[in-house]
Amino acid sequence: MKSLSSAEGLSLFIKKLDFIKSLDLRLLFLVTLIVTVFSSLALAQQATIVGTVMDPTGAAVPNASIVITNTETGLSRTITTAGDGQYVAPDLRVGHYVIRAQASGFKAGERRDLQLQVGDRTRVDFNLEVGSTQDTITVEANPVAVQTESGE
Repeated sequence: MKSLSSAEGLSLFIKKLDFIKSLDLRLLFLVTLIVTVFSSLALAQQATIVGTVMDPTGAAVPNASIVITNTETGLSRTITTAGDGQYVAPDLRVGHYVIRAQASGFKAGERRDLQLQVGDRTRVDFNLEVGSTQDTITVEANPVAVQTESGE
């Protein structure tokens, strides 16, 4: 068996280290790529609902409660309108929803059968009538999907 000089041994050791480093970089790149792909797929399954809550005169209704319920899973999310009566509900899963708006001194408004698709940004506005919150005005969703927020 041939013995290696210390210079040859050092050179061989450095080559092995370079191989290990390149292997580590390739593995790191692969893991990063996989995480990025799966993250983007998870985000791509989302939709958004936006809207404004107004009173009969067209004035904004601040601090109105908006309850968004996925009718397939039963999961609900409650948000509150801003001072200008507007609300945004991002990151909703695709599916069928019921949206309910209610505020003190007004009849509750409800929109049923709203279907969200991947990437939708759907506008759901409410015109609440003066009355008791025990009363509800229901609007059935239109089956035609139009992207009012994006112009599609």
